[in-house]
Formats: sequence, C-alpha cells, structure tokens
Amino acid sequence: MKQNNDGILYLFKKNKVTFFHGRGSFVKAAEGGYELQVSGAAEETLVAKQVVVATGSNARALAGAPFDEQNILSNDGALRLGAVPKRLGLIGSGVIGLEMGSVWRRLGSDVTVLEGLPTFLGAVDEQIAKEAKKAFDKQGLNIELGVKVGDITHSKKGVSVAYTNAKGEAQTLEVDKLIISIGRVPNTHGLNVEAVGLQLDERGAIVVDDDCRTNLPGVWAVGDVVRGPMLAHKAEEEGVAVAERIRSTRACQLQHHSLGDLHQPRNCLGRSDRATTQSQWSCLQGGHLPVPGQWSGPCAGRHHRHGEVSGRRGHR
Repeated sequence: MKQNNDGILYLFKKNKVTFFHGRGSFVKAAEGGYELQVSGAAEETLVAKQVVVATGSNARALAGAPFDEQNILSNDGALRLGAVPKRLGLIGSGVIGLEMGSVWRRLGSDVTVLEGLPTFLGAVDEQIAKEAKKAFDKQGLNIELGVKVGDITHSKKGVSVAYTNAKGEAQTLEVDKLIISIGRVPNTHGLNVEAVGLQLDERGAIVVDDDCRTNLPGVWAVGDVVRGPMLAHKAEEEGVAVAERIRSTRACQLQHHSLGDLHQPRNCLGRSDRATTQSQWSCLQGGHLPVPGQWSGPCAGRHHRHGEVSGRRGHR
C-alpha cells in the first residue's frame, strides 16, 4: 500500500501537481473562481478557477444500527479486523458484501448472509448470478434470501439480529461480528455546498449534466459522488474527459459522447473474477440489441494460474 501511495506522490511531482493533504470544502465564490479551505495539519486557503469534486462515497448505514467498526462493521471495518471471527453475519448480498463474506469464509469464519430481496444478485445477468450462487454455496456461505431484518443489538459478547425468514418465521442470528453492506451513498458531507449553491439531488449526489458539469460555472464532479454506477473505471473515464474539457474546447468537441449514456461493464473482484452485465431484457428496454457470447472458465490462462476454472465467462 505504501508503495502505491508513494507512486501516486511521484506522479504528482513528475507532472507538477501540488498536493494538499486534508479535508477540502467550499468557502465562497471569489473573483475568478472559488475560495476553498483545506483543513489538515495546517490550514490552507486556495482560490481555483476550475474545481473538480471527486470525493467518492461512504457505506450506507442501516437505520438503528450505526457503524461502530468494532461489532457492527462497514466494509472498511471488515478489512481492519485483527482476528478471524468464529461467527460472521452479513446483511446485504451485493458485490461488496459477498466479497467480504467470501474472504472471511475462506479464512475460517462461519458466514451467514441475510438478503432482503427474493433473488440472488438480482441486478446482474441471471446466468452469471446462478453460477456465482453455486460458487458461494460450494465455499460454504449460508445465504438466506427474502428476509426482513428487525432489531439489532450488540454487546461485548457479539451481535444479535432478529429477522423474519422468507416463510414468515421469526429467527435470531447470533454472531461475533456483523457486516452491513446495503449499498453506498455519495460523500458530500463537509463540502459546505450551501456556501456556493452547489446543487444536490434527493440522494445527496451532486447534480451534473452529461459532461459532468454542475450548476456552477467552473465546478465539475465525477465518480461516486455523481449519478451512475459507482465503479472505479467509470470515475477514471469521467476524470479524464473532464480534464480534457477544461484544457481545450476542441477536446470537448472530440469527446462529445455522453458519459451518462455509457453502459458500464461491472466486474466483481473476489477469489475469481465475475463480470456482470445488464440482462438481455434491460438491454432491449433501452433499445440495444444484446449479442450474447460465453466461454468456459478453463480456457482462460489467468484462472488456471489461480486454480479457478469453474463457472463460465461471457460478453454482450
């Protein structure tokens, strides 16, 4: 990790980028741009003609069960556990939660996943979801679908989750640690958007147009903090496009494709790669003709190297 961080600092220096470490926020509109405050080891005040907001997202908390990162964990807290819990509970079976559950299961935890939806990985291609379910079942994850979570209590001994299963029967799950992974929310807290009138939507995301422009001249936003899928490669492409648009109006004309209309492939990283795409039906609804194709895992050299040759890979 240190090597990666130092590499980024080297790239900053090489490309003459000045780095200020701290929490940034808007202060006010200023002549020729915006006044920004950076709160860190030292207070810094900057004035910028162009501002790009890329503050990412935070884990969504469950009502009545805030993260304490000791017993009730976000995905960040799940990565900081100092020992393998004997019993691990997981609320939410999205890609991040399943990745965390899979990791700790392979390290020895008894993992139970509670999912409110009646289908497994309902947002991804049906065939891929079936293959993923087989793989997680084989790992030993206990996945319960169609549940309704009730009260969550915790003490030094662990966490107790009251829930109703898909049959309507009252159940209680007793675990040492509980990971809540029910999605992410845009990270706009502390930006002081009110000071400059930066517009947010009902989810707290910064409102942008197809070119990632906000309602303020010279202020742009990219990545998890705006609309669209919260994916690293989507954020990267938005950042590159915005940089080119700021640099040159000619680049704007050359890069005129709407970022909001891009169909972003998803890749769920776990012990093996699982690519997810829109279902054929959602493609057809959007006016796109899907071209399905698939091949078995054993033909991929990378998966042989990792000993992962089960499942099927495909594209559209």
